[in-house]
Amino acid sequence: MLLWNHRWEYDKAPERFAAALDALTARGFDFRLCLLGQRFREASPALATITARHATRLPENAHAPTRAAYLAALDQSHIAVSTARHEFFGLATLEALRRGLAPVLPNDLGYPELLPRALRHAPHLFDAASSPEAIADAVETTTRALWAAELPSEAFLAATDRFQWSRVAPELDAHLSAAAN
Repeated sequence: MLLWNHRWEYDKAPERFAAALDALTARGFDFRLCLLGQRFREASPALATITARHATRLPENAHAPTRAAYLAALDQSHIAVSTARHEFFGLATLEALRRGLAPVLPNDLGYPELLPRALRHAPHLFDAASSPEAIADAVETTTRALWAAELPSEAFLAATDRFQWSRVAPELDAHLSAAAN
């Protein structure tokens, strides 16, 4: 299952995701979708397009009402896709990686640093100016690697260990104590 867990806003480029899904469909690629992410009063045209064109592929199509529901939806997904053109850190992607999902991300912004050094290449990372077809290629290649057990989800988990609160909190405490002194 492909996961979109980003806000449905311009900076996340959901229209690129919609176009990549259309490219996958045109190829006959079989997939399901989990569409999460914060929604706003003024609905994203891309979200409307995706829900209209891919309704039969959508077991999950809502902003999760609770943290537990959100994590359960992540646990049922396999590949986290981002097409963002702007990202400060990539929290939604980090959460997906921490749940063992394989990434398909722009090779830009803060995304490469979230991945283990050995996996900072295609198909996980695509050129930020890639066409929808190139993003679809990345999804297909990542899917094949997942099903062939060539993608160790443990590697993504280990690479993101440094962001766990149990590791970050003591560092923040130390910095705050130093600043207070």
